[in-house]
Amino acid sequence: LTEVYKKLIALRKRYNALRYGEFKVLNKRRDRFTYERYDKNEKFVIDCNLSGTATRGAFDGEGYKLIYAPLYGHAEEDILLPYEVRIWKQ
Repeated sequence: LTEVYKKLIALRKRYNALRYGEFKVLNKRRDRFTYERYDKNEKFVIDCNLSGTATRGAFDGEGYKLIYAPLYGHAEEDILLPYEVRIWKQ
């Protein structure tokens, strides 16, 4: 778990848009939250599965590069595991 936090903190330090960028909700449900963080130079989509069951990805990643997924071998699939988060950069 410590390694996950270290990776996420490093991403926030590397990209200003993740710290100071605008915020736009793309999908909000009880068990799902997908949002965008952006500034004039960078754009990110954060896709979060907030449930205890696997679910289909709410974001297809077209035109974006996956920069964070806890299980990269699994990341090519369109399924988010329970409590999984993926971060995409345009």
